[in-house]
Amino acid sequence: MFINISHLTKPRNIYLFLKAIAFKLIHKDYISFSFFFNLSRHLDAEPGRLTVVDIGANKGQFALSVLLMHRLASVCSYEPQMNLEKYLANIAKRYPLRFNYKLKAVSDSTCTKDFYITPNNEQSSFQRPLFTDAKIEEVSSINANSIFVETSYPILLKIDTQGHDLRILRSIDRIVFHKVKYLLVEAAIYGSYEYQDYVEDIISFVRSIRQFKRFDILDQLYLKPDQLSISEQDLLFTFEK
Repeated sequence: MFINISHLTKPRNIYLFLKAIAFKLIHKDYISFSFFFNLSRHLDAEPGRLTVVDIGANKGQFALSVLLMHRLASVCSYEPQMNLEKYLANIAKRYPLRFNYKLKAVSDSTCTKDFYITPNNEQSSFQRPLFTDAKIEEVSSINANSIFVETSYPILLKIDTQGHDLRILRSIDRIVFHKVKYLLVEAAIYGSYEYQDYVEDIISFVRSIRQFKRFDILDQLYLKPDQLSISEQDLLFTFEK
C-alpha cells in the first residue's frame, strides 16, 4: 500500500479514503486501493466532464476505477488481447453511455506487429519479456495520434503498455500532446523487457515537451520475493490546460 498519511488530515480526503476501502471490498482484485485513493484526490478537483483515453486496458481495471471515482468521466480503452474482451464487454454492459473499447494495440505506427503474450496476460507487450515465457501473435496496431477525438473537455491519457510507453509518447504530435491535462504512465525502475525505458527517461521526456504543474506517484510495485525493492511506479503528471 502506498499512502501518504498526511493526506488524511483533510476531511474530504478521509471521505475518499473510505470510498476507496468500500470499492476495494466490492471489486477486490479489480481495484488497487492505493491507486484508487491517490488518483481520486486529483480527479476530485475536476468537477466537470472528463475524457479518458486508456492505452493498455488489460481487463479494464483502470477504466472501472475511473468510472467509479468520477461520475462524469467517459472512457475509451484500447487492448489487443482478444481473450480479455469478455472483461471489457462486462464493463461496457454496465456503463453503456460512458465506456467503450477497441481490440487494438496503440503504438508509434499503424500496422501489424508481433506482440508477446504472457500466460497471465498481464505482462504482454510489444517488448520481449526477459523473465517470463511468451508466445508471439500478430496484432493490429494504430498510431497514437489517431485516437484523440475533438473534445473541449479535459483529457486524461493513461499509458500502461509494459515497456512500450515511451515509444508511444514520442510518437504523439506536440499539438495533440497539448490537449492532455493529465498524463498517467507506468514506468519501470528495474527492467523486465528488452529495450525498456525507465522512470527517469519518462520524466525527462515529458519535461522536454511540456512543463507540468504537478507530479505525483500514485502507486508502486515491489520486486518479489523479498518485497524490498521498488520495481515499477505509476506516475501522474498534471498540466495547465
